[in-house]
Amino acid sequence: MHVWTILCSNNTVDRQSNNISLFNVIEQLKVNVPNSESKKNTKINTIFPSQLVTLWKRSNLKDRSEIKAGVQVSFIGPDGVELQNLKYDIKFPQENRRMRFIVDMKNILLSKTGEYYFVISIKGAGDSGYEEVFRLPLEVHIVSD
Repeated sequence: MHVWTILCSNNTVDRQSNNISLFNVIEQLKVNVPNSESKKNTKINTIFPSQLVTLWKRSNLKDRSEIKAGVQVSFIGPDGVELQNLKYDIKFPQENRRMRFIVDMKNILLSKTGEYYFVISIKGAGDSGYEEVFRLPLEVHIVSD
């Protein structure tokens, strides 16, 4: 079961307590592009070093079996078009009640100023498709030089 997802610049995990510290939580992004680029009707590949950190927990705490699932992270533009799609296989270890999943990103594709979404979906071992569990908004302002 999905608990939370946060976009940040980086994180550290304390070795003794296993607690995570998230640094520079990102809610909005301002991107400067050359005037010539902004007039083109194309996607803008933007350098954006960041981490999407997600916490999951077991739905049934009594069931301690290993869980394998697929996670899909889609990046949706303001017009509803999917700009990027990443898929991962995750394994929820037997002994864990909860688990963090971290996606390291180097860049994102942008189309125009507006509200974008990171859409988190999951697919269980026997499922035929992905089920959306969370949408994280990201406000983007594209500014021409």
